[in-house]
Amino acid sequence: PSKPGPGGAEGPVEDVPLEEILQEGSWLLAPGHIAGTVLDEERRPLAKARVCAWIVDPRAPAELRRRPRCIDADRRGRFELREVPPSFYDITAFAPKFAPQSLLAHNGYPLTVQPEQHSEEVEMLLVRGGVEVRGTVKTSLREPLKTVSVAAVGSVRALASTNEKGEFSLWMGQGEGEVAVVAWRDGYSDVVARGQ
Repeated sequence: PSKPGPGGAEGPVEDVPLEEILQEGSWLLAPGHIAGTVLDEERRPLAKARVCAWIVDPRAPAELRRRPRCIDADRRGRFELREVPPSFYDITAFAPKFAPQSLLAHNGYPLTVQPEQHSEEVEMLLVRGGVEVRGTVKTSLREPLKTVSVAAVGSVRALASTNEKGEFSLWMGQGEGEVAVVAWRDGYSDVVARGQ
């Protein structure tokens, strides 16, 4: 990064460690907001795309880092996540028949949410394609389990929820190689499956 130096000339500046931008324990401060738009490759609004904010600060409690805040985009592709704990975030967007997108993977740096502030406007572009991952979540007694959150964790995280039959479907980018699929629901232990 660079900034104007003396006389307006641009010069290099030192990178500021993320730890100096937000103090440890920032997630306990007054919440902020994240807003933005989800568009397709032709820059048309992608209604009902799912958007999730994942805390990526390793100092935050594991419970916060594993449980994203999610919302569906409206008919104009707009979304706003309110009451978001201040922290560093990866924003992911996904929709059926589209490869999911990650702000962190695209930009190389996380989004910073400050206490009691709106973040900068986030724009997510989704491209048609990807691979569908389908499965079923059952209890140890082999009974289907509904409303279970299921996340596929590759280079980009995608999220789904099981239906009445315990079934889920989510879309991943192609060429991911090995992917971890994590399922969780309150009152049950987490389950992790790995495979190609």
